[in-house]
Parts: sequence; C-alpha cells; structure tokens
Amino acid sequence: MCTTYNTKKAFRSLSQVMQKAIFEKLAPELKIDWSKVKVRNVDHLYSRFLTLSDDLRGKVDSALYEIFVFAEHPVNATTLHSLIAQQGLIPPAEFDEWSIHDKAAWVFLQDETAWTQAARFAHIDRMTESLWFVQKLFNGGAGKVEYEDEHFDRLERGISEYIYNLEGRGKYCFIEYFERPALDKECFFLYLSDYPRNTMQWKGGNDFSRGIDKHAYEIVIVYDRKENHLSVRTTGPRAHKERLCQIWAETMRDTIIQDADLKKQAFDISGFKKGPDNIIVDPLSDVREAKVLMLEAGIAGNKGSRRVYEESDLDLYTQMRKELNPDRVPMSILEISCVKLRLQLDPKKYGRKQCQTVTVRPNSCNINSKDPGVQLVIMETLKSWGIVCA
Repeated sequence: MCTTYNTKKAFRSLSQVMQKAIFEKLAPELKIDWSKVKVRNVDHLYSRFLTLSDDLRGKVDSALYEIFVFAEHPVNATTLHSLIAQQGLIPPAEFDEWSIHDKAAWVFLQDETAWTQAARFAHIDRMTESLWFVQKLFNGGAGKVEYEDEHFDRLERGISEYIYNLEGRGKYCFIEYFERPALDKECFFLYLSDYPRNTMQWKGGNDFSRGIDKHAYEIVIVYDRKENHLSVRTTGPRAHKERLCQIWAETMRDTIIQDADLKKQAFDISGFKKGPDNIIVDPLSDVREAKVLMLEAGIAGNKGSRRVYEESDLDLYTQMRKELNPDRVPMSILEISCVKLRLQLDPKKYGRKQCQTVTVRPNSCNINSKDPGVQLVIMETLKSWGIVCA
C-alpha cells in the first residue's frame, strides 16, 4: 500500500471520539464545534486546526502523521495487539470493532513507551526476510539472559569505536533495547552520531519537508533466542555486517558467531545473463514497465574479468555478447554480480514516485531506502521474477 499523507485525510481516517481525544491532549485550549464535524466533511476541524500556532500545529500534525503512517500498513495490526498484551494495557470493550487507525491513536494517547515500541517494531516487521543478514551463534549464547548496564555500555563503546575507526564518524552510540516475549526475540536499535538520514520533519509553515535527522538509527539487530541467531539490517558489505555480529556476540553473550550465515544468498540474479525476457511485468500489478539499465558481469572466479555494461546507443546485451564471445565464454561460467533496473509504477497511485531505480546484488538491494509502500510493490515484483531466494 502506498498512501500519501495529508492532514484532512488523517482526520477522516479517525472517528470523532479519537479526534476529540487527540485535540484534548495536544491542544486543549482550541475551541471546536464538534456538531459541525462530520464523518467525511472535516472542513470545520481543519479550519480550526489552522488557527493554532506553528509550534502547536506542528505538534498535532506530527502526531497525526505517525498514527496515519503506522495504520496504513495492515501488518502493524498484529504488532499492535501483541504489544498491548505485552505492556498489560486494558483497551475498551469495543476495541476489537475499531479501525486500525483508531487503535493506533488509542495506544499513542495511552502509553508513550508502548507507542515508541510499536513504531520500532512496525519498522522491522515490514522488512522481508531477504533484507536481513543472518548469523548463527554457537550454542553457548542461547536462551534468555538478564543484561546488566555494563553490557549495553560495552556494546555502545564497541560499535562506536568500530565505526569511528572505519569511517571517521559515529563517535557516540546510543542503543534502544526492546524485548518481545511473545516472539522470544530481543531488538536493538543503534543510533550513531553524525548519521545523515533524510526523514519527514515539521519545519513550521503549512507542511512537512525533507530534513536531516542525525539521531536516526542506521543499524538494527534482532536476536532470536529460540533459533539462537542474529538478524542484522544495515548498509555495507558482508564483512561489515559480520563484524557487527561478532561485536554483539562477544559483548552481549560472551560467545562467537558460526562461520556461515543461514542464508548464503538473498537474490538470484543469474537469470539476467540470458536477456530481458525474464522480467515480464504482470499486467495486474502496479508495475507498468521494467527495463535493465546496467549489468555487471564476468567469468566466475575471475575478478579481473568483471565488466560493466550500461544502456546507451547500443543495447547492453549486444555490448556484452560482442565483448564476451558466447562461443568462447559459455553462459554457464558467466556470472552476474549486479543489475540495475528501472521500474515504471502506476502514475495514478505513485505520482512523483512512479519511476524507481533498483540496484540488486546477490546479497543486497537498495529497496530499504525507499518508501514502505514502494518497497512492498518492488519486492513482490522481484519475487514474481524468481529473484528473491526462498
């Protein structure tokens, strides 16, 4: 799902009970004639909202944005119900009949800690398995452990020292830790200083704008106590992710990771050496057109043979066949190490986001940097082509 946010749409997604509750908590001094606010016609509510000061209007709109974006992803309903049980919250008797938007608003208003966890869990639950880097721990680290403050201090120091020595940034690290008893998992969100991540931020005036949030996390580590393995989500090469897993295992569990990760390959892009025929778009999907823009190919086991072929006046497959003579280089030993695709999405649904460039390698994909709704349609398309490994 890919739904564009605006304040009126957020108002219409909530019942009048939740609308009142939000304004009573965040802007109690605002006078609103609720008899003029209808289910679909929220013009009066919106006009009163616009009379707020910039600071208050930003505070209310930020809250509505969080609730709306959370509720627009159906998978988050399960996350919300699990968290309510975990936190011991007691919802109203008619709670099961409410919309997901009203449920999200209720948790937002009831418990700030629970809402923070819901937002974090929603972030990781939306990620498909193939986007995680997985490492198995030796059995010495299995099960539930009561962590001391020293564990978290050592992990913060270990991660920040590693990143600082590697990249000259991230001198300070802060960790958010959440336990998920129902899933027998532990979640670690790592915030590093000097990490420039673009996020939607309120800048005053009449709308949101893209701003730099230097407190955003760039590393997520999930430990599955039952399966005894780590799942890591971050950018960078395999060696970088392995090192993060090693630091976590040594610090938090006094153990080491096994040599091999549970999934050797996340994406199978070998089929692209045969030509573009294997990327036919489904007419019922939101993808209208797909085109290969770049291929990185070479002979398996020979790094010096790597060549990059890009779309130009001459078709890139023609370029590749001219340089790599099929009679001399059998297709069986030709290896595709990277492919760049341009996907044209339905312009009516995606507007400015209709043209998406996707770069896929055997163990990575830049899909995580995109809007969650766009992520979903791209991943479903890659699955339909048989690119995503099971």
